[in-house]
Amino acid sequence: LITQRTQQFHSYVHNVAASVVEMIEDKDKWKADLPAGCSEEDGLLLETKLVRRVQELVSEYVQVENSFLQQSVEKAVRETDMLDPEDGDVFTTTLVDDVFFILQQSLLRATSTFEVQAVGATLNCVSDAIGDQLKAALHNNLQESKRLYSNWVSHAKNIAQPAPGQNPLESLFKDSEGKLRPNLTSAHSWPHSLNNLQQCLEYLHKLKEATEAAFEDSFPHDGPDKDKLPMLHNLLSMALDDRKQELDQMHALHCREGVTMFLGHLRPSLEPLGRLDYSIDEAQYSDFQVNDPFAKAFNNATEMIYQHIKLVINSNSCEEIMQELATRIVKRLEKEALSKRFSLLGALQFESDVRVLCSFFTNVSEQALRHKFARLFEMASLLSLESVDELRELFSEVRNWKLAPDEIRKLIDSRVDFEASETELSLLLPS
Repeated sequence: LITQRTQQFHSYVHNVAASVVEMIEDKDKWKADLPAGCSEEDGLLLETKLVRRVQELVSEYVQVENSFLQQSVEKAVRETDMLDPEDGDVFTTTLVDDVFFILQQSLLRATSTFEVQAVGATLNCVSDAIGDQLKAALHNNLQESKRLYSNWVSHAKNIAQPAPGQNPLESLFKDSEGKLRPNLTSAHSWPHSLNNLQQCLEYLHKLKEATEAAFEDSFPHDGPDKDKLPMLHNLLSMALDDRKQELDQMHALHCREGVTMFLGHLRPSLEPLGRLDYSIDEAQYSDFQVNDPFAKAFNNATEMIYQHIKLVINSNSCEEIMQELATRIVKRLEKEALSKRFSLLGALQFESDVRVLCSFFTNVSEQALRHKFARLFEMASLLSLESVDELRELFSEVRNWKLAPDEIRKLIDSRVDFEASETELSLLLPS
C-alpha cells in the first residue's frame, strides 16, 4: 500500500509541476537557473529521499516474497499433496491447485506494488518455481507412479469396466493385503500424475490471463503509467511461454510412455498380423469375411483400453494417447504391407482391414486423424489394381503421392497376380 500510494502521489505531483512549467515564458532562463539534480521537464528533484526509501522497501519486499514463494511451492509439492481414493470423479490431486494459488497470489501482490522491477523479479521467481520445483515434482511423481501403474495395468481384470459407483483405480490404491495405502499422493497413481501435468498446462493459461487483467487494473491505458504495460506483458510472456512449451513436451512424452504400457494388451491381437498371408484365393477370402483375421480383435482390445483411460484420464491426455496409438498401429501395418505378398483378393482384404481400423480410431478421437492412414489407403489403391490400364490411369492423374517411388514399385511387385512387363512398369511408375 505504501508503494502504491507513493507512486500515485509521485505521478500527481510531477504532472502538476509539469503543467506549471508549461506556463513559464522564458524556459531557457528557467532551465539555466535550475539547481543540480532537478528535472528540466517539471523542475522537481530526479530522486528524493522518499523515492529512495520506497525503492529500498521494494527490494526488501522482493526478497521476502521470493523466499516465501519458494518455500510455499516446496511445501505444496512435497508435503501437502493429497489424493482422494474415494472419489473416482476427481482426476487430480491437491498439488496443482495449491501451487497455482500460491503463484497467482504472489504475482497479484507484486502487481499491487505498482513497481515494474518488483513485478519483473517476481515473474522470474514464478518462472523458476514452475521450471524447477513444479516440473521436477511432476516428473518424479510420473516416474514413481509409472512403476506401480505399469504392473497393475498389465492385468486385464484391472482395466475391465468397474461396478457402478466403484473407483476404477480402487485396487491400485490397496496393498498386497487388500488394505488401503495410507497418505496417498500423485506418486501412487500414474493417471493422477498425468492429469496433474495436463491441469498445469490449463492453469498456466489461466495464470497468464489473471496476471494480464491485474496489469490492466494497476496500469490502466489512460493512467500515468500506461507506458509500462507493453514491458509488463513482454515480461509475462518471457516468464510463462517457455515453461508452457516445456510442460507440453513433457506431456507428449509421458502420453507416449502410457501407450507403451498399454501395448501388452494389444500384442495378442496383433500376432496374427505378422503371420497373415494376403496371397489368398476365393475360399480363403470368403473365410476372412466370416472370421476376421485381426482388425476386429485389435479394435476390441483397444476399445477396452479406451474405456479404461476415459474413466481415469482427462480428455486431452486421452486424445493424445489415442492419437499416438493410431500412429503406432499405422506404422506397424505399413511395415507389414511392404513385406508381404498379395493376391487381388488379398489386396481387397487388406483395404478392408485398413478401413476397419481407421473407422475405429476416427470414432474414438475428437481430432482428425484420417490423415494418419493416408499412406495405407494409397497402398490399398495400388494393391487393388487389376490391370496395366488401371495403373496407367492412376498415374495419369495429378496427385502428390505420400509413398516414395521405391515403395510404390515394391508394392506393385508384391502382387502375385498382376501382369505387367518390366518395360511397362518402368514407363508408368515414378522414378
